Amino acid sequence: MSSDFPLAAPIISEALKSYLSNDFMSVSECAAKYRYLNNRGGGHVGLWKHSIAPYLCGPMDALSDERFLSVAVVGPARSGKTEIGRNWMMQSILTDPADFLVYAQGDDQIKSMVRDDVNPFLMLHNCLTEKQSTKREDDSLFHKKFLGMSINFWAATYNNLIGKTAPRIILTELDAIERNGEKAFRLASERRVTFGSESTVYAESHPDLADGITPTSWNRGIMSLYRDSDRRLWYWACPECGLYSSPTPGAVREMTLHYDETLSTDEIRQTARLLCPCCGALIEDKQRKDMNLTGVWVAAGQEISPEGKVTGDPIKKDTAGFWITGIMSPFLMHGIGGLAESLEKAKLKFKETGDDEELKITTVKTGGVPYTPPASARRVDADALAMREDPSLQLGKVPDGVRFLTAAMDIQGNRFELLVRGWGRDGESWIISYQQIKADPSKSQHDWDDVIQRVMNKKWPLAEDPTKGLKILGFGYDSGGQEGVTSQAYAAWRRARKKGFIKKLGFIDGREVITVLPLKGMSRSSSSFLKIVYPDSSNSKKISIRAGDVPLGEFNPNRFKDLSASRLSVLEPGENYVHFPEGLGQLHDFYLQLASEERDITGRWEKRKGSNRNEAWDLLVMTDVMNSVFGGYKMNWDNPPVWAKPLEENILLQTIDPSEQKQKEVGRPSEVVNISNPVERDVAIRLRKMGTLGKQAVSSQSIFKKPQQKQKIPSSLKRLG
Repeated sequence: MSSDFPLAAPIISEALKSYLSNDFMSVSECAAKYRYLNNRGGGHVGLWKHSIAPYLCGPMDALSDERFLSVAVVGPARSGKTEIGRNWMMQSILTDPADFLVYAQGDDQIKSMVRDDVNPFLMLHNCLTEKQSTKREDDSLFHKKFLGMSINFWAATYNNLIGKTAPRIILTELDAIERNGEKAFRLASERRVTFGSESTVYAESHPDLADGITPTSWNRGIMSLYRDSDRRLWYWACPECGLYSSPTPGAVREMTLHYDETLSTDEIRQTARLLCPCCGALIEDKQRKDMNLTGVWVAAGQEISPEGKVTGDPIKKDTAGFWITGIMSPFLMHGIGGLAESLEKAKLKFKETGDDEELKITTVKTGGVPYTPPASARRVDADALAMREDPSLQLGKVPDGVRFLTAAMDIQGNRFELLVRGWGRDGESWIISYQQIKADPSKSQHDWDDVIQRVMNKKWPLAEDPTKGLKILGFGYDSGGQEGVTSQAYAAWRRARKKGFIKKLGFIDGREVITVLPLKGMSRSSSSFLKIVYPDSSNSKKISIRAGDVPLGEFNPNRFKDLSASRLSVLEPGENYVHFPEGLGQLHDFYLQLASEERDITGRWEKRKGSNRNEAWDLLVMTDVMNSVFGGYKMNWDNPPVWAKPLEENILLQTIDPSEQKQKEVGRPSEVVNISNPVERDVAIRLRKMGTLGKQAVSSQSIFKKPQQKQKIPSSLKRLG
């Protein structure tokens, strides 16, 4: 007898299977018994062996320990932290069914993870596919159904984090998720609250969002979870002395990477070793495998003696925290020598360019250690800089040693502010001029055209021979500010290009080199060091990054401020030293402006309390940006381009026609305040003697003013320079 209804027996039989008892195993026990690896591209092929990465057992077993509601693992790439989650899923499917939610940064990451990792993992294990539903709708890139449980894969958006519920949750690369602003761990924890002690969240990540190596700077991402956990560190025995130390920063006895920085990077790769803090032995890469076999996790509240005896009780936390470093990982590409080589190459790049992005990536993703920016000044000392004024240097004159000039312009409501800086060998630089130019930047096209034309036409006289002058190589100006400024800045660039004031000189480091460039400091601390883009500037209220005709120099202001501050901290003339001509500090509190910001504990530059103006600081940074646009940081000074050759050979050095000195300013005159006047230099001395340099209460401008008498500006001060 036929029927349109399915038979009841198979349905009941399938349902009853979910009630059958399983032989419970811990995650590590399950991995050792069932997990198979097929790393045919390189690595282990065969059954899982704890002996390869013994440190993974601790976090795996914490996942099946009812004392913990969460497990947090900090670690670099290729350390096995992702496999912990994979083994947890296997243990749940085989012996302890419960629904899973697995989150990654976005849909693309989820699709890649399921397609390239999860599906091959399932297909490799018949014991798992036997428990997987055969219905088509139960097997997709976002959903897997198994006997008594399901696994759902989601992009970690706010709606996905608050709209789903499961007792077991995996957050992969937590810091990549939370970089987008999502408080993923907190939201995920709220989704399992109804399951109580039966629930667990596993979070793993590189420590991208930590702001330094100290716990006080672990306020975001995986390191904040680790800070609030039982904070376990891995200790292992030295193969020479047998005493225990840890390859993790901050340990009581820290084993460190050791190499000679004076060697070539190839030699560093061959000779890098680990340094035992107990006996001073240098340990080879091949010895790490046996060292890991001696390893033990030690939690906060516990102590481990040099001989390896662990005493004390772990602090009671509902999160078990584990910190894996690259030095521990057997999967480290080219071993500790490869890590040392990568670190040294990144340090050399930072030294050459000021760009620390590669150093940060190597530290965090290969080393597994929170990144601390290279040492730089926390703040600039205004008085110390002022005392460095050199009476042999004149404002408005190009001294011996300068090879090329960069200029930067800041936009204020009623004026332009201009800084000209000369550059010589190895980053040594000289401030040539600092001026204010009265203008209406938001409305007046004429003011924009006038200043660009005068800056690019100006020949800055040589101190030794005023009949010859050096022209500006690169001019960058701020493209933001009050309403109307951005559209004026872009329109002015177009007009200047038509008039021939702008040239394109090819490419350096893949970036286009342009002599006049609107600039924009990006807000994200993770922004690129420097790049040239072409935004559409047709709508001044919203600049979108798409094809356009006006270039924009986007730069990371925080990292350039680090670079500028490090240059200012150089105390002796030579490499990276900044020279100040006498009289520079007398108008507009120049040195106070350089000291207007300080570096907070997170590494970000912020205005100091009580400081007001910071235009000079911004201008100094922008001249550094323009120097970088032209590759000044990597210049081969023994064979430089024609615009950076010694002045007698320099293409930008031109004869100054005496008639040029008598010509009026181009277009409508703008009031130019130039502090190279000898009277103003006398005031400089008065200010210094009065001790007013470091005080906001006394303004140099007030000294020039007499009661009920309007100061007359000499005509000589109405010229640019």
